Amino acid sequence: MKFTFRRDGGGWKADVQYAPLLMTDTLPVRVLDVQRQLAKPDNTAAKRARLELAQRRTSEAVGALDASLKRL
Repeated sequence: MKFTFRRDGGGWKADVQYAPLLMTDTLPVRVLDVQRQLAKPDNTAAKRARLELAQRRTSEAVGALDASLKRL
């Protein structure tokens, strides 16, 4: 995640950016950039499905966090 803080009147605003990541479950363990991996044309159907699931879960988690922050 990347946070950028900026002044907004008398307070502060935070802009948040994130990149969905996926940790492999085979050795050697690697952390994959989901967007970059999805752009590759040689993905198997199973790998593509796992990457899309990671992307969806990350987006849902960030969306839930954003919604809860707005309620404060």
